[in-house]
Amino acid sequence: MVVGAIHPLSRRRALAALAVCGLAVTLPGGIEASAQPAHGSAASNGSHPAASVPAFSPAPMSRLIRPFSEVSKLEAEVNIPNAEAERVTYTLRFKVHGGLESGTGFVVLKAPKGTDWTGSSIEVIDGKKAASAGRNPEGEQVTIFVPFEVLEGDTVEVKAYGVTNPEKAVTGELQVSTSTDTTPVGTKIEIGPAKAVTAVSSEENITNAEAERVTYTAKFKATGKLTFEHVEGLIRLKAPKGTDWTGSSIEVIDGKKAASAGRNPEGEQVTIFVPFEVLEGDTVEVKAYGVTNPEKAVTGELQVSTSTDTTPVGTKIEIGPAKAVTAVSSEENITNAEAERVTYTAKFKATGKLTFEHVEGLIRLKAPKGTDWTGSSIEVIDGKKAAGAGRNPEGEQVTIFVPFEVLEGDTVEVKAEGVTNGPTSLTGAKLIVSTSTDATGVAAEFSLREKTGGKPPSGEPEGGGSTETSSSSGQQGVAPFHEEAQAPVLGKRAAVKALAGTVLVKVPGSNGFVALSSTTSVPIGTVVDATKGHVQLCTATKAAGVEQCAEFYGGKFELIQKPGSASTHLVLTGGNFAGCPASRPGAAHQAKRKTTRKLWGNGHGSFTIDGRNSSATVRGTVWSVEDRCTETITRVAKGIVVVLDYRLKRSVVLHAGRTYVAKAH
Repeated sequence: MVVGAIHPLSRRRALAALAVCGLAVTLPGGIEASAQPAHGSAASNGSHPAASVPAFSPAPMSRLIRPFSEVSKLEAEVNIPNAEAERVTYTLRFKVHGGLESGTGFVVLKAPKGTDWTGSSIEVIDGKKAASAGRNPEGEQVTIFVPFEVLEGDTVEVKAYGVTNPEKAVTGELQVSTSTDTTPVGTKIEIGPAKAVTAVSSEENITNAEAERVTYTAKFKATGKLTFEHVEGLIRLKAPKGTDWTGSSIEVIDGKKAASAGRNPEGEQVTIFVPFEVLEGDTVEVKAYGVTNPEKAVTGELQVSTSTDTTPVGTKIEIGPAKAVTAVSSEENITNAEAERVTYTAKFKATGKLTFEHVEGLIRLKAPKGTDWTGSSIEVIDGKKAAGAGRNPEGEQVTIFVPFEVLEGDTVEVKAEGVTNGPTSLTGAKLIVSTSTDATGVAAEFSLREKTGGKPPSGEPEGGGSTETSSSSGQQGVAPFHEEAQAPVLGKRAAVKALAGTVLVKVPGSNGFVALSSTTSVPIGTVVDATKGHVQLCTATKAAGVEQCAEFYGGKFELIQKPGSASTHLVLTGGNFAGCPASRPGAAHQAKRKTTRKLWGNGHGSFTIDGRNSSATVRGTVWSVEDRCTETITRVAKGIVVVLDYRLKRSVVLHAGRTYVAKAH
């Protein structure tokens, strides 16, 4: 009989079984163990003396039963200085004496008490073979199931990512055993006291007041390394109670490295996933754009910690009382009557700065109940700066996204064209003005008169539309869209309608633009200029007779829809990139900030705005795409968009309040 190696836990049972059969077993060291029939058996009690029992001669054994074995040449290392409560990566190398079969073989790691393996991931490496491995964490021990066959004598490397150390410093062992090398072998590890970041500082981009939307910049020196591969290092910021991080976007900067970072907001704390490796001793800067302060003034701390520097370190911040704009006034372009379509001009002096980089400052106008802002177009003026602005209408209130930086003390003028008044006359009506930094609303009074009929004064066209200024050459291919005209055709024609302001179109083959005043059918390939107006665009879908419509404004685009596809692309056109290359010190930074072209969208359907470095596809939202010299910026005011970064070849889902910057290089 041939006996192979038997698992140590089953050795005694195997010997007992062999003894019952009367087999002789050769143990290690040449000791022979023979088994006789048990006392009282039929062969020894003499009850059948005449019975003839043939002699049994055991065959020599070809292999010995091995003694308890163990791994050898054990080495262990940690990717960072090992401290209490840190999130670390352990790497272990050892030589196996017993082979491990795929699916049934396993490795057991046991760390000091309090170690948490639940959030870890495991990789097993054997020469050129490497694969992720399943694991079963049980307290401070984890069982790892080998993902491939490991031969006797192989040197194995196990990487355990994202292991959380005990919460108290301890000196102990990291023990290793396997399903064939069952005797644990340990290597000493020291888990020291928790560390903390140093040189912490914080600043705000504006005077810090309650309910303001601000940008925080936190700087610190990392004591422990933050990894990026397999498991991301974490940075935690904790602000005073009531701070809201949900609408924020994060940028992490380390020397010449800078990238947007994912984050997980939880109340007044946000956990940030570092987008690259941060080395021990690096000075890190975290910019958190669009953080909303608590609604009450408070003096507190902005606390900073990381997954390797787990002790929070705070820097003092003071959140003062809410501020308000001053010198508010309002005027209308016509005698203001119920149900009229009018242009409102609101002026005010900004007490708090309104930013434009990464997250736009907000201006809010609230009119009497029943006012309709949906068909309006907005222009913001600050001294010599003037630009169309995106807006999000909600009932009688409209939120306006400032198109440039507004400094503290600036006098701002907002022109809202195509606002429809409420249906009821009102004396002592109020237009309430506030901003994201001057959160307390201030009112300017006006009156809504009864509607008297007749045409509006001042030469305003009936219905508030634009006066057509087309030329004969510019009208080619443009036909009024009515019952007899073509409806949208998939990949061939679309319908456009001017909602507010001036909207121009230039069809393929024409020499100039024409202004729209009603719904019009245009061919695919038409260029639409909605820089000073709002246009409704409707295209066909694959479902017969079903159209998809959305509103666009604040820019110029070429209309693209391929035959057989409902996906409609609005490719940004125009803009001046001639001044983009850096030709003198500081020019590159100025060029980066220069907006060359932009477009806002609002609606549902399969619509994509294509910029130079990325595209943004709508999921039912208010969003904008802006091309600059070295980057394309996508902002989401409401809903969700999917951004495709051309350079990185990846898609990012962007939620309301978030910004994505796609770099050219």
